[in-house]
Amino acid sequence: MREIKFRAWDDVSKVMSFSNFEQFDGMMGFRFSHFETEKPVYMQCTGLHDKNDKEIYEGDIFKDWKGRMLVVVWRGFYWRFELPEKLRKELRYRYEGFHSAGEVIGNIYEHPHLLNQE
Repeated sequence: MREIKFRAWDDVSKVMSFSNFEQFDGMMGFRFSHFETEKPVYMQCTGLHDKNDKEIYEGDIFKDWKGRMLVVVWRGFYWRFELPEKLRKELRYRYEGFHSAGEVIGNIYEHPHLLNQE
């Protein structure tokens, strides 16, 4: 069984926090540090690793073997690697083996400038 992990983006403090599933005070859940924002953005780990063995999370920017910048998204039942909206030409990858040929180079919150490349 894969470990369930989340991270959260605080758009006020501009900090990404990571958490694992844990038990505390008789309850189970995910513990994060203090947020300055009222609505942090939560992103789940896919359970996949890139070619450098880095964990892949929802919202990551992924550089494929052809140099294209793709965004990791959850589509209700499965993970996908998608081109940013402005570059999309119906090119989407499901993740069967695809993840091990590319690498995570950032995420859409801390590194949005990486998606401005054509």
